[in-house]
Amino acid sequence: MKSNTEAPLRSEPDEPTFDADGDALDGGGLRSLGVDTIWALANDGFLLIATMASFLLLSSVLNTDGFGRYSGLFGVIGPLGGAAFAGTTLAVLQRAIQKGDDAATVARSSLSLGLLAGTGTAILAVTVASLTISGLSLLEMSLIAAAELIAAATVWICAALLQTVAGLPAASKLRIAMSVIRFIVVVSLWSAGVLSIATLGGSLLVGYSILAVVALTVVLPRSGIPVSFGTPRRDFAIASASFAGPISASLVQTDGDRVVMNAFGQQDAAGEYGAAFRFVMFGLLPLKALDFAAFQRFLPHDEAATGVHLRRAIGFIKLSTVLMIPIALVLFFLAPVLPELVPGDEADFSGSTPMIRWLLLFLPLISISTAPNNGLIGLGRTGVRAFNYVSSALISLAIYIALIPSMSWRGAIIGTIVGELYLAIIGWSMLVHFQRKHDATVSDTTPAEATPAGV
Repeated sequence: MKSNTEAPLRSEPDEPTFDADGDALDGGGLRSLGVDTIWALANDGFLLIATMASFLLLSSVLNTDGFGRYSGLFGVIGPLGGAAFAGTTLAVLQRAIQKGDDAATVARSSLSLGLLAGTGTAILAVTVASLTISGLSLLEMSLIAAAELIAAATVWICAALLQTVAGLPAASKLRIAMSVIRFIVVVSLWSAGVLSIATLGGSLLVGYSILAVVALTVVLPRSGIPVSFGTPRRDFAIASASFAGPISASLVQTDGDRVVMNAFGQQDAAGEYGAAFRFVMFGLLPLKALDFAAFQRFLPHDEAATGVHLRRAIGFIKLSTVLMIPIALVLFFLAPVLPELVPGDEADFSGSTPMIRWLLLFLPLISISTAPNNGLIGLGRTGVRAFNYVSSALISLAIYIALIPSMSWRGAIIGTIVGELYLAIIGWSMLVHFQRKHDATVSDTTPAEATPAGV
């Protein structure tokens, strides 16, 4: 018998996957998805509270220009986070669940790759921010970058490893701990009258680092996951890169506009637009929770089944559309009220109202574009998925550069909407194409009577 360190983390998920019609395979499947979604919502709920507190309290001590610079800094850090840890966390799930890699290999490869990528992207983030964003000190940029791309990244990777053996609820507890730390830090600094970008970055770096050490030395070992560092396996690095590219590209599309605004000296507009985008992203949290809970259900693949991944994507759309349309309508009517939530007189975000309403078009579009690109993962077309996201980001970025100098935030919204619309169109087109291509191979090699019932 193999030892725990040699056994696969999880050769197949405990939670049922979607069946051919996009529903769960058994009666408890939707219940399982519901439980995971609730935990993902809890995680996003704590993240919402922490992010809202950070936004409201920090914006209350910064003017609109200052918040625009801060927003621009995260416009640089966000896309690099895809390379630092987001791609690695998804690679952990894929290699453990879909490929059945052993625990020691996945842990060693992911932790080592995360540390290397985090350090490299933190240095790159400071370099890019120094060239594009004026008014921020090297210390401020370095502390925020190290906290988000090294310390927090390590915790995210530990949570992904924990998810493969203990499920999403256990991993969510570790992720929630990060949000609790952020909330305590920002409220404590604000209450003491010392809240600034530098003090926030330094305190988060300390808090996240302590949590990372606890995860590495206590949480993972207790769950039977060996902690070690060494040269990452080539196949793991390739899988991580295949996920990191689309994530980074997607964040370039959604965050790059504020970087371009800062580069063209539009810090005030970047501050208002950053606030508007933050409010709209709060409305996206339920979809993110559902997507996070459902992601591993897109991974299993049956070579003898037809149409499965297309129907899974359609099933996801049915659920996500029910969430997004009502939320968009509520935020449309609340748009004039949201900027008034910012306390203090240092920053005026009243100009965010029209931005919020136009950005709401983004919510149903991202719901429509997410499902087919997840379906491509199940079909093993991660390269095609990467092309979709990268090309979408390049389109948005080109529009930002072309339109923002003359149209300011309106150019940013046009770039965001056009890029997401393109991503939805090409995503569904590619999913239909490659699903049909796979189905053709099944019909050529498998007798009709051998096809699983219901597929």
